[in-house]
Parts: sequence; C-alpha cells; structure tokens
Amino acid sequence: MLEIRNEIERWRADGVETVVAALLVDMQGSGVRLPGALFAVAADGRIAGSVSGGCIEPGLIEEASALLDGQDHAEQSTTARIKLVRYDQSGGRLLSRLAPCSESVDLALFYLDLEQYRQLGVLIDSGQEALFTLVLDGEAAGRQRVTALESLAGATAAAPSSEAARTTIVETSAGREFRYRLSPPLQLVIVGGSHIAQHLARLAGELGMAVSVVDPRPRFLTAALFADPVRRFQSHAPRAFEQLALDDRCAVCALSHDDKIDDAGLIAALQRDAWYIGALGSRATHAERCTRLADAGIEDRALRRIHAPVGLSMAAVTPAEIALSILSQVVAEYRQHQPKR
Repeated sequence: MLEIRNEIERWRADGVETVVAALLVDMQGSGVRLPGALFAVAADGRIAGSVSGGCIEPGLIEEASALLDGQDHAEQSTTARIKLVRYDQSGGRLLSRLAPCSESVDLALFYLDLEQYRQLGVLIDSGQEALFTLVLDGEAAGRQRVTALESLAGATAAAPSSEAARTTIVETSAGREFRYRLSPPLQLVIVGGSHIAQHLARLAGELGMAVSVVDPRPRFLTAALFADPVRRFQSHAPRAFEQLALDDRCAVCALSHDDKIDDAGLIAALQRDAWYIGALGSRATHAERCTRLADAGIEDRALRRIHAPVGLSMAAVTPAEIALSILSQVVAEYRQHQPKR
C-alpha cells in the first residue's frame, strides 16, 4: 500500500488534491499481487502502483476516470463515494482484453483520503505497526482511518503468519470493513561502506527496506556515497547496533572485507540475534573467520547461522551483481519465514 507513497507525495507537491485509489480487497486463486495492493489515478491523469501484473489496470483507469469526472455522482449516497468491482474470467466485468490470473479479484475504488494516507506513512516511519481500515458499504462507505496498533486493545498479538494474513474483511453492525495490518519496513544494516555496499544500499532502498551503513572510516561513509534516506553511523558495529536497537527484526551484512570491522559486526549481530547474517569472503576466508570467532567465544551453532560466502550462487562478478545476489538471498530467507501465503 505504501509502495506508491513517494508518487503521492510528489502529486500533492504539484498541487494535486484529488486521487482515486483502486484497492485490492479480496481474491480467489493465484495472483501477482495480494489484497492490500494499491493503484492510484490522479486528477491530472497520472498513475502509480498496481493491483495485478498489468491486465486489470487499464480498466481501472476508466473506472477511476468516471469517478473523477463525476459521472457516477448521482448514484452515490454519501460524500465519501466508493465503487466495488469484480474482475473474473467470465468476461462480464472485464474492461481489458486479458483475464486476470486469479479466478476473481474484488476491488474498491474510492477517493483516497490523502491526510490519512500521509498519517499511515508517519506511523510506519516512527517504527509502529498500523491498521488501515476502509469501510466498504453502509452509510460510512468509503471512509478511511489509520490507527496505531498499540492503541488498539489486543492488537499486540503475534505477527501474521504470511503476507496474505495481514488483510481481512470484517462484518460489523454498520457494514463491512477491509482491514490491513502494516508493519515497519525490513531493517538492513550494512557493515562496511564498500563499493558493493553502495549498490546494496540503493537496491535495498528500491525494495522499500530501511537501510543503515556502519563504518568507522569517514571516507567510506560520505553522503555522496550513501545519500538519504540511508542512515550512516561512523563507528564500530557494537556501538552503532546499540544506537540502532538492532534485534531479531534486522538483517546484517558484513561487507568491509576488513577482519577488524567485519568480525566485530558479526559478533554483535549474533549476540543480538539478527534474523539474517551474511559476510563477504571466500570459503577459505570464512573458515579462518570462524576460527577467530570461535576463539572469541562464539559457539559453533551460532557460526552456522552466518551466510558465507554471502549471496545466492549466481556467478556474480561486478559489485552491482554481487549486491543483487546478496539482496536476493536476504529476500529468499525472509520469505521462508514470512511467505506470501
């Protein structure tokens, strides 16, 4: 849902005040996207996001344009207008030439509450979980609200078992509500501001991860190498990890290829139980590293948690390719613990 946040912010900066959003609320069968995916059409015609692999969006542009043009105004019973549509393989509702991969997908088109959407981003940026609610029918149809989960009774339950489990449609006395539980982005901490780290930070940012780079050497940590929103910590890992409050929700990659810097980062990551730990270096280099870490008191079971050589085996050569292999492995490991379905 927040994947198009930057586009929405640019639209608002350009003076756009009206945006129609198409929200994927339910589906039967497989699909490229999951409920919670958002596609938006601005009043000036610009688009952002997706709710499918591309087969549904052309039809949604027509639906959104109709709402923006006020063609459906007479049919609306509330000022917060909403339209529910279903796309399936019968052909009856398809506005594009291609049928969706799913048996059916249900979407809600509505005027996006830009202030509520902004507040959603604020909560996530502050490290809080948030609940987005869209009223689907009844007198309040189309109304949106964003709530910090910690303010809801019983909302601190265990995280959903899959991405699909983050959304639900709830029957209330006032009508149905679509609810979506959002969490702060994955945290990726890179130890060592190497050339590979520069590419990894950029790629991870494109995937929506919150990236931090730790390096005691100032020349390897300039703003020219790691621009905002990457956080930079000029210190050794233990001190930086304390400032970051690094825990089991974080991934750590040691990429300096300097024993003093990387070893300290790996030990600190293991002690703080980071959910993913990777280290640059050959098998021989890692064997020597494990000997040093064992001498420092790290148990063999903990050493086996380190992915080294870091990254998927894809014969990567350039720094950018190596960064891609690392990020692919991070995502693969994460999806084993938090699968799509």
